[in-house]
Parts: sequence; structure tokens; C-alpha cells
Amino acid sequence: MDDFLGVGGGHLDDLLVLDWRLDEELASWLLDAAEEHSWRQDRVERAVMALEALAMHADDEGRLRTSLRSVAEVMEMPAQRVRRGVTDLIALGAVESDRVLETVPGTWRGGRYVGSIEWADRPTLTLHPGCRATRLPDRQLAAVQGPPPMLDQLSGLLCFWSEWRASGPSGYSPRDLAILTEIVDGAPLSEAAEGSYRNPETARRRTPCMSWAVAMQHIVEEVTTFELAAAGCSVHEIVEGTGLSETKVRTTLRRGKLSERWLHQVKNADLRHEAEKTVAALVEAARKSDQLSP
Repeated sequence: MDDFLGVGGGHLDDLLVLDWRLDEELASWLLDAAEEHSWRQDRVERAVMALEALAMHADDEGRLRTSLRSVAEVMEMPAQRVRRGVTDLIALGAVESDRVLETVPGTWRGGRYVGSIEWADRPTLTLHPGCRATRLPDRQLAAVQGPPPMLDQLSGLLCFWSEWRASGPSGYSPRDLAILTEIVDGAPLSEAAEGSYRNPETARRRTPCMSWAVAMQHIVEEVTTFELAAAGCSVHEIVEGTGLSETKVRTTLRRGKLSERWLHQVKNADLRHEAEKTVAALVEAARKSDQLSP
């Protein structure tokens, strides 16, 4: 970077950002595997975080040869927990190692003793082809802006994991997780609980995950309404584009913010704050386009 900015005369905004993305189907695969082996929720989460860390730092062939301490720093976890996560991934067939994963209690590094465990013989880990990250096109730093669009944050795998982690180790039961997996896979809420409950309405009343999923569906609809209004769409155009009732669209626009009834069910405080901030900006833009009254 010093050579690029200094000797090369480059600009910070011209730096290229290297980025990778994991396949969202991995979430379903891991949950299915965890259910088959009767894993606890914290064990599944540990495996997910280990897989993310390995996939994002492996080479084009899915190989990674690095210290246990380095992976632990990426995951922001104790090295012992990382070792267990990698071991679980090997047991599932997601990762292969060219040697037995043995550790030593501490190592000398740069003339000082580091107490955390380390690989006794550093292995080369290779991810199964289906578990590797996809390299995204390079982008200039100037084109990379903050978090993903709000609708991306409120749907799919990203929101699922953020809510799961925010809920704590005992937040959802295995049956809840099975339903959430269906939702992440795109199943309608009316069908997501069919495999776990004979009566979906019972699931809506008794399981926290269905309450959360219903709330997220309403929030996504409200954010979409505000986005279309900010783009200059009329109430009629929003109704046509979303399939929502005119009453709901008008009520949402008249309120000028997300419904507290649904928003309070989002456990992730950062996501909740980001959603409120995004909607406030959209409301301001909609007012400028005369789609909202001041």
C-alpha cells in the first residue's frame, strides 16, 4: 500500500477490494448435518464460524496452511474452540487435513512464550468444493459503501445468523431451527412449519422463531414501501409492485417509520438501529418527491 500510494502516486479510492462470498445453501446443509448428529446450537454456530473463516482465507483450490492462532484471531475465539470447530468440520466431510490435528500447549515466538495452544505440526486444510467461497469481481475502494442494502440485511442467511447469535445459546429449539431453515430456503411462512407442526397457527403462537419470521416479513414489506416511495412511486404503483393492500401502504407511509410492533422483535440491536436509520433517510427522500406529507 505504501508503494502504491507513495512511490506509485496512487489514490486511496483506487485500491482494489478483494472479496469472497459463501453459498447460502451451506446454512441448510450444516443445520441438516447438525440435526442428524444431534449437535447443540453453540456447536453448530462454532462450526459455521470456523467454515466462514477457513473459506474466506483459503486459496483458489480451497487450501489453507496457517497457524491455529491466526484462525482464532479471525474468528475472535479461543484457539481451543477453533480447534474443535475445525475437527467437527472434518467429521462432517466439509474439510480434509493432510495430517492428524494435534496441538501443543504453548509455543515460542520471536523470543517470547505464547501460552495459547498451537498446531504441533501445521496441517494443510482443504475445503470440500461445495464449501468453498466464490471470488467476487474486484471493486475499487471508492465503490464499496458500508453495510449491504437494508433489504439484503433483513432477508436470507445474513439476517438469520445475526438473529441467531443475538438470541443467545438457548434462544431457539431444534424445531425452531428446522423452521428457520425452511424460511431461509424461501418457503412461505404458511408452509415453513408444516414439517414440525400439524397446525401452522400453533407454530405462530408457540414458537419464537415464527413470531420473529412474521415480524421480519412485515418489516421487509414496510422498508420496500418506503424505498418505492423514495423513488417517486405513487401509492397505486406501490400497491401494484408489492401486492400489498392500499390501506397497508397508506398506513405505513402515514406513520413515516417502521412499526414498533414488529421492530421490537428484532433481537440484533445493530440491525434494528440500521433499519431505523435507513427508513429515516428513505422517508426524507420520499417527502422531497412529494410522496409523503411533512
